[in-house]
Amino acid sequence: MKISKKIKLKIRDFKIGMRNLQLWFPVIYKDRNWDHHYLYEIIYHKLFLMEMRQSGPDSCIENGIEIADEIREVRMLLKNVIKDKYIDKDNSFELERNDVKKAFEIIGEKSQGWWD
Repeated sequence: MKISKKIKLKIRDFKIGMRNLQLWFPVIYKDRNWDHHYLYEIIYHKLFLMEMRQSGPDSCIENGIEIADEIREVRMLLKNVIKDKYIDKDNSFELERNDVKKAFEIIGEKSQGWWD
């Protein structure tokens, strides 16, 4: 590989890394190590970025919209948990647990096909 091509790749990788820092800083800044809530926030954010990639013009996958829909389904389940949707329900713990279980089942079954 030519040296100029290696330099161009390093510059591209640096730009991507800086963009990732910008996208992730607010999420990581709020992260705390004492609650599952923050774990779901991080996963939610990663899924959001993946969904935007698969549904956007940069997607290299033929069925990008379908994949984005699958990712969105998981995000919405996690959003219910993050936003305490079930806080006023009698069986809130069970409802929340079901959403988390369903979200991770979808990730386990489909996530390996979400990449280009």
